[in-house]
Amino acid sequence: MADSRSDEINSSCNKRRLEANLVLENENEECKKMKYEAMNDFQLVKILAEDARNKTLILHLQNKVEHKDAVSILEKTPFSNKMVDTILSSDVKMELQFNNDIYSQFLCKFPEEINFVKNTLIYPATEKHLNKYSAQRTYLVTETPDIYQKVTLPFIEEQAGHLQWVYNILEKKAEADRIVCEDPHPEHGFILLPDLKWEQTQLNNLYVMAVSYKHGIKTLRDLNATHLPLLKNILKQGTVRNNQMSGFSNVLYCRPTSILGFHMASRGGQGSVSREAILKTYNVHPSQLRVFVHYQPSYYHFHVHFTHVEYDAPGSVVGRAHLLQDIIDNIENFDSNYYAKKTLQFNISEKNKLFSRLKTAGIVSEITVE
Repeated sequence: MADSRSDEINSSCNKRRLEANLVLENENEECKKMKYEAMNDFQLVKILAEDARNKTLILHLQNKVEHKDAVSILEKTPFSNKMVDTILSSDVKMELQFNNDIYSQFLCKFPEEINFVKNTLIYPATEKHLNKYSAQRTYLVTETPDIYQKVTLPFIEEQAGHLQWVYNILEKKAEADRIVCEDPHPEHGFILLPDLKWEQTQLNNLYVMAVSYKHGIKTLRDLNATHLPLLKNILKQGTVRNNQMSGFSNVLYCRPTSILGFHMASRGGQGSVSREAILKTYNVHPSQLRVFVHYQPSYYHFHVHFTHVEYDAPGSVVGRAHLLQDIIDNIENFDSNYYAKKTLQFNISEKNKLFSRLKTAGIVSEITVE
């Protein structure tokens, strides 16, 4: 029986490796077709936003060949322990900015190898992307179940055609090489992969996503008691071994991951899931993870965010993030349709198309500055 189970796991893992290799070959071919290789293949249209605190600059660009829009999110990469020797080397020059008693401020010029900027490029970018990343006013909306049914839900249903990139990930047509772990169960399985916001050089800004295989869960409001196996599977199956939690998948396939100079072994077997996968893969304990769901989400296919508690992650604030443990507790102990009945408040930007619908319906009034 054990040999049969081992053969099943090995067969599945070999199949996944073959799928990943095919996807990588296809992605390499796609890269060759891209009409850009360097930043000067684009021209500046306008600066969309800048944030001194987070050290980011967001640009609206246009490709010089295809004349299509792009969004470039430029972010200074964080320091890592590996950089200390270079920082303290003679190559780093210090220019005094000011001095007052024991306090001084210097401008340091670092070598190129520790002075990288991460560039997240969206190309071609739509009007939705340009609006999302533009500096704009934010509002807090109070959404009753009635408002959801009459205004928000019809809007969400119109967005169904914008999920192809999610399905590409689930079907391993794209980003197969980025998958950390996978539970292939069609009802309560998921894929775990790093979020694009995480540059994967240090752990205290870890940001990982679990994307559900199950279709049809658009937002938090769709969740009910029938989804508890999925929610618990994503959150904590890995804390109980030997199938002690009935109704859950018992195999999660993890690929080797290299980060910060150490290499984690791949595993397959019983009682593994996202928090344990993160512990085993990245050595981040469950007590150091913030696990939450967005409302409103950025896209309307169910997914869960895992961030390090020390990381002030975008979207981890009140008005956007709902802790997964709280969601499970509310559905399990208060009302199986808790989120269908609850009045929810959420942040929304003025250029979001949903904001326009809410404004037209008289739910929120736009602030004008003379």
